[in-house]
Amino acid sequence: MCLLARVLCLMARPRKNDDEVTPQALYMRERRKTQDKERTRQIRSKAWRKLKLEVLRHYSGLEVPECRCCHETMIEFLHLDHGFGDGAEHRRQLKKKEGVCGTFSWLKKNNWPDNLGLQVLCSNCDFGKKDKQYCPHELKCGVDLNGKPILVQPYIIEERPRRARRKRPEGETSQEYQKRYKQENYERVRAVKKRAEDAIRFECLQHYSGLEIPVCKCCQETMSEFLQLDHIDGNAPEHKEHIQIFHGKTIRGGSSFYHWLKNNNWPDDFRLQVLCTNCN
Repeated sequence: MCLLARVLCLMARPRKNDDEVTPQALYMRERRKTQDKERTRQIRSKAWRKLKLEVLRHYSGLEVPECRCCHETMIEFLHLDHGFGDGAEHRRQLKKKEGVCGTFSWLKKNNWPDNLGLQVLCSNCDFGKKDKQYCPHELKCGVDLNGKPILVQPYIIEERPRRARRKRPEGETSQEYQKRYKQENYERVRAVKKRAEDAIRFECLQHYSGLEIPVCKCCQETMSEFLQLDHIDGNAPEHKEHIQIFHGKTIRGGSSFYHWLKNNNWPDDFRLQVLCTNCN
């Protein structure tokens, strides 16, 4: 019998139902699925780590990649940072124009482009930058990564005396008035909001670390810009779902989570600890 006829016979043969298959055959079928899935995961993880190391070596210019700011060398903590602050836009363009989701594979395929301002940073330094131009390490010493003095000064909030409530002009809705006020006082509104959010976040870190000066439970990092709350049991999604079901509050980000913790008197339903971004 030729190979084609054998394949056609196998395709035409009716497949047995699970009730007709022996328990041993069912066990072996499930075991193969599990083993294949685990083996595939290990192969992909190994290939990804190799590609990541190759990318970090190129953009750091070192055989052993390190963070450009704090010289961290553990590869698990390192990743690429867009020095121009346009990383999200770059990823959107890759996905929209070329259908590519992996930046590392795209960089290697396009022969390591150098016009994107890419640099190697650890998670702490990258997280500390956020929407700012400089890492907290740079702001602390007053010199940027290129050795130039930092001339950017933080916005100073001037304390204004309380005045009588301003009247909304006739013909202007409340939403229009609030929008115009925020546009006219953008820097002040942003600085006041940032100061309030940082104060609540620091209070949460103090409570869940049990210390006056919060520290990372793993590496003892003390800079508050790098610290965040971590679910010890790894059940952050379940915690958000629990809050939404039983408290009617949707958690959309870190700020709303910190506000909810404070407003609900530091609940202990889910175990929390303080970690830095690297360790988390």
